[in-house]
Amino acid sequence: MDPLCTFEVAGQRLALAGASVRETVEATPTTPVPRTPAFLLGLVNLRGQVLPVFDLALLVGSPSGRTGGERWLVVERGNFRFAVPATNIATTAYDPATAQEHPDSAAFPVLDLVVPTSTGRVSILSLDRLAATLAHELQFKHLVTS
Repeated sequence: MDPLCTFEVAGQRLALAGASVRETVEATPTTPVPRTPAFLLGLVNLRGQVLPVFDLALLVGSPSGRTGGERWLVVERGNFRFAVPATNIATTAYDPATAQEHPDSAAFPVLDLVVPTSTGRVSILSLDRLAATLAHELQFKHLVTS
């Protein structure tokens, strides 16, 4: 069984590999960044480190998921750290043998697999494709190398 961090964004149950989620923190106001894609909600200072905050809903085909009351997942891939607003955050495990390719992955490449868990079916995000998409859109290419 592989560990997952599950969460909700805009009513969708999503998951990331548990090892990639460093912590959850209370949401705080962000500093907007002009002329950036809508999925970049802004920047935040987290204990002296400036992190971009991304709205995953816009990357998985949903309207913006900002509902208030959410926490942020602080996610790390290599030396690229970022935060995403989420609600109903939990940990669970899944059997990789039960995973299926996500039916919407062609349209939304950040969606990787669909798996049954003890809390229902969840869509697992590809952290590599998510980081590559963010880097490409924002020209952070130097940040996503492992």
